[in-house]
Amino acid sequence: MSQNLSPAAGCFIEDAGLSPALPLNWKKPEIPVEPVIRNEFPDPESLLETAVGPLRRFMSAAIPFEFPVSLRKMNGEGERESYELDLKSRSAEIRAFDTEGMRRGIYELIREWRRNGNPEFSPRKIRRAPWLKTRIARCCFGPIKRPPLNRDELMDDVNYYPDAYLERLASEGINALWLTVSFADLCTTRFTPGDGKDKVRRYAKLQQTIDRCRRYGVKLYVFCIEPSSWEMNSPVLKKYPSLGGPEITGRKCFCPCSPEGKEYLYECMHEIFSSVKGLGGMINISIGEGITTCLSSMKLETDSDVQCPHRCALKPGEIMASALEVMNRGMRDASPDSELIAWFYIPFVHELPDTLKAIVEKAPEEVILQLNFESGAAVEQLGKKRVVGDYWQCIPEPSEVFDEFAKRTKKFRKKVSAKIQVGCSHEIATVPHVPVPGLLYRKFASMRKRGITHAMLGWYFGTTPGLMNEAAGQLAFLNTESVPEEEFLLDFARTIWGKEHAARAAEGWKIFSEAYRNYPLSNMIQYFGPVADGVIWPLYLYPQDRQLYPTWLLNDGKVSGDNLCECLENHTIDEAVVLFDKLASGWERGVRLFAPMRDAFRDHPERLRDIGLAEALGIHFSTAAGILRFYQLRRQFFRTGDPKLLNPMKEIVEREIESRRRLLLLRKQDSRLGFHPEAEDYKYTPRGIEKSIAQLQSLLESEFNRPAEKILEKERKIVRGKDSYLLGSGPVKCPYFTWSAEIRDSKLLLHVFNPDRDPVLDELYIGLDDMGENFPWLMHVSSTGHIYHISQGSECEIHPGESGWKVRVVIPEKALPGGSFRNLRINLIRPMHSYVNLPSWPEDRTDSSARLNLVFYDPANMGILALPPETGEK
Repeated sequence: MSQNLSPAAGCFIEDAGLSPALPLNWKKPEIPVEPVIRNEFPDPESLLETAVGPLRRFMSAAIPFEFPVSLRKMNGEGERESYELDLKSRSAEIRAFDTEGMRRGIYELIREWRRNGNPEFSPRKIRRAPWLKTRIARCCFGPIKRPPLNRDELMDDVNYYPDAYLERLASEGINALWLTVSFADLCTTRFTPGDGKDKVRRYAKLQQTIDRCRRYGVKLYVFCIEPSSWEMNSPVLKKYPSLGGPEITGRKCFCPCSPEGKEYLYECMHEIFSSVKGLGGMINISIGEGITTCLSSMKLETDSDVQCPHRCALKPGEIMASALEVMNRGMRDASPDSELIAWFYIPFVHELPDTLKAIVEKAPEEVILQLNFESGAAVEQLGKKRVVGDYWQCIPEPSEVFDEFAKRTKKFRKKVSAKIQVGCSHEIATVPHVPVPGLLYRKFASMRKRGITHAMLGWYFGTTPGLMNEAAGQLAFLNTESVPEEEFLLDFARTIWGKEHAARAAEGWKIFSEAYRNYPLSNMIQYFGPVADGVIWPLYLYPQDRQLYPTWLLNDGKVSGDNLCECLENHTIDEAVVLFDKLASGWERGVRLFAPMRDAFRDHPERLRDIGLAEALGIHFSTAAGILRFYQLRRQFFRTGDPKLLNPMKEIVEREIESRRRLLLLRKQDSRLGFHPEAEDYKYTPRGIEKSIAQLQSLLESEFNRPAEKILEKERKIVRGKDSYLLGSGPVKCPYFTWSAEIRDSKLLLHVFNPDRDPVLDELYIGLDDMGENFPWLMHVSSTGHIYHISQGSECEIHPGESGWKVRVVIPEKALPGGSFRNLRINLIRPMHSYVNLPSWPEDRTDSSARLNLVFYDPANMGILALPPETGEK
């Protein structure tokens, strides 16, 4: 293992390529037979040595007689990676047009032996070519070049791509990887002479990585979010104001249409692709993540206009197409074979925006256009349509938005790439993969049907070597129109589990896939819910108003609390409990199929880890169901006072103690469990699990031993607000704003006056909740009139003036949390000067961190909105 890699990396790369471990019941040769490999394939750079080596190792360990394997070049020109495999009883010939086709053929021969379960073949011929040409993964244990660690793999001496890891990827069919860079780090232009101060070192490491990966047939793509916006006081803008566009959240967008903007983009792309040789290309988030071009100032989902003071007379789609043309030209002038993948990141979109339609039509033909496969998907659960954003492994169908996007790219003869998650996703990214190859089959079948030729197989997570990567590699060559799902699963299971256990494994995978469809379709459950790290969550008998923390960050060691409403914007807690119960019970049926196979595979460490992983996932799902049910019962208990509800709550705690103890044993057998690639560390560790067990034991021994009436009496004394405001009682004057609230015509009216205006950043946030029963009502706006977010069914008016700016909000009663004026709490914050100042009611915040889709909502810092006496019984 390379120096400074995470402990989990050892398991990630332990089984190099297709390990020489023999298939089950395959007798090892008593006397080793020297492999006969007749390599007649022209390979002047010796690129195939990294594939012939694994073949030689396998044959030495497995083939008890002389078995000649011939490698030959096919005549003429053919499709990249295509191959022919001619199998005889005791010989084989592999033919291909290029080195990568030969590489694929070599690994397929090894797989055929595994499927066969016998060194002798029934004579047959196999011809394959990939319909999915580019399959881009990422090093699952490499630095992500993002906060909080901001580690840049090009600035250290660690080899994140050891031979064993690359061999494993190549054997699974991965042919590309991506890593993160930025223009400011790599490019020095006449506009930015101070940039790129460490570029020589970065380019050297980048070239080393390109060369290392190329030996295994793996191309390297750089990933960017460019062009980046400018700081308001940037010296570059003072000298070249035409590089700046609209202002948003205290920054200036980049103007890609000015002569200077085009020159900057061309220079940066040309420098990167001139400074290193052999780059596969660039993946660039052109819209949606971070502040980049002037299109960042518009709401792409609604096709609002670009808020630009310069008004270049181009429409948004034309602006982006122009920027892509310049970037593509700069790249191709330096490296004609490189590819630019323009990624449009618009997760919460319900129909394809006109702007994106125009981009598809006008973008250069060579540019590959990428969209997230599930963005805006609407899927029925429990009789209701649930509309979600992206990053869903459990949704095998494309969203209507992606479907239309794919059709348009085909109409205008453009190439399209699908951003998907192969191994795992935000549903649970603290495991190496979720074994649902049946869902992956359906996803790939729909991609093939739509003419998708490229795919980004994961974000920072979802690309760990193993079962799902290999399934993707097989599906990339499979004609899903002629091979049904069950046939694929059985054939794939023979490769992984051998003939004797294939049917059982395929049935288990099928059960897992159907169970996983019950994962509650809510991005907030992905982002803040109890699946990824619920195994270290405490449980509280009394309401604590403690917030939930992001599942993809370490959060300085903080563990989520009991304000479960934060992850339930698409479901009630009752619905979420039903779905998680279905998921957990269905998954357990699959685990029972795999568990008896442990003894048969006691000498196969990777198969044992697969069985343990399935069991660990079952614990994660049952824990999530248990946490939600615990708080569902807590609500009912304090609402009704029924003492009989305490027993099932206590039973949940007892079950959690036992299942977490079991997870401790599984974690000892598989160090990958708990590791989250985006967090760059473990979300849970043995110590964290042990600490949670101690908390649960204390809960049983202390609080659950009290009589029900004593528990109820203590709960009634808990104050759930920092302050109180009587609705309709007039303005509250705070140091930086004045606000009031009233009920009129069955609507809640909020008025806020913000004196003066901060020239750097001036915003208003309002949060309302109903004591944590339902998802909070949230609003986030700026003094410039930009509405970043407002909960559905509400209205907001922003009125700027000489003495300050006013905000008027109208919320119908049915749009409030719980659909009622009862039990409401409120928090108002005026973020100023790049979030340095956060004046608030009921009390000022000192923490400037916002939470994704929750902004500054903090259930522990709320003030009560008291109903006036005449409406108290409404």
